[in-house]
Amino acid sequence: MKKVVKKQKKITLDDLAIMVAKGFENTATKDEMNTRFNEVDERFNKVDERLDKIESRLDNIETNDGKRLDKLEDKTRIIYTAFEKQLKIKLAK
Repeated sequence: MKKVVKKQKKITLDDLAIMVAKGFENTATKDEMNTRFNEVDERFNKVDERLDKIESRLDNIETNDGKRLDKLEDKTRIIYTAFEKQLKIKLAK
């Protein structure tokens, strides 16, 4: 089987310049890119603010609920011990 070899057309500098110009027709300008980056920055700032709020709320939950759980465990331990003494048996832990 014979390979068909296409003869390539010689490309001139003018042809190349036209191809490059066409390739850049849809490229955004510097101002358009800056505007878009500013929009993205604003959205990231909002996301950062929301994450900071969530982190603050979680810290608050850990602190306050941790204290509440500690108190609950202490009270449960007292009740547990009182039952053991009153019933004179060892309860499973």
